[in-house]
Amino acid sequence: MSETKWTPGPWKNHGRIEGAPGPEHSAVAAYTLLARVYSTAFGDTENQDANATLIAAAPELYEALLTLAHCTIATTSSEWDAAWKKAEAALSKARGERK
Repeated sequence: MSETKWTPGPWKNHGRIEGAPGPEHSAVAAYTLLARVYSTAFGDTENQDANATLIAAAPELYEALLTLAHCTIATTSSEWDAAWKKAEAALSKARGERK
């Protein structure tokens, strides 16, 4: 739907990477490493995982918002339904309810 300048999705939170060089971290990747997320300096591994999960949902969130932004009053109800389902799925991934 869109031409992006970032790594195409889907992105995935691979969870905490133990034994890697440096502090323990969560890794977000597609076909290449995209982000290392650190929060352990504050002892907050739950926050670390939630941040990585939100980052991993970024492509779906972007596409869902783009779809909703292109909907107009003339859009059919089935197109609105599809757009809302896409948005709900992206939000579900961002909350960590699905991978």
